[in-house]
Amino acid sequence: MARILVTNDDGIHSKGLYVLARAAGDVGEAFVVAPEKPKSTTGLGMTLHKPLRVKKTRYCTRCYAISGTPSDVVHMAVNVISGPVDLVLSGINVG
Repeated sequence: MARILVTNDDGIHSKGLYVLARAAGDVGEAFVVAPEKPKSTTGLGMTLHKPLRVKKTRYCTRCYAISGTPSDVVHMAVNVISGPVDLVLSGINVG
């Protein structure tokens, strides 16, 4: 079964994130890791001079919020939370 990371740049509270996660769950083992608050326009930025926080959220069984940018989120998801993934899905955007 495919391991699927579902993420976005709109933050962990975005409704579109969970719509996408539910759809991904039909094709593989999906988990959600997203910024703790909206981080649009910071996609390639990385946090270098302060610690990143990882918080398990109440939104689903495998949902995590990261205090950094979208790039930090993917890095932490693959290297700290889950290990290698087969597919990364990002969206569904608010705008």
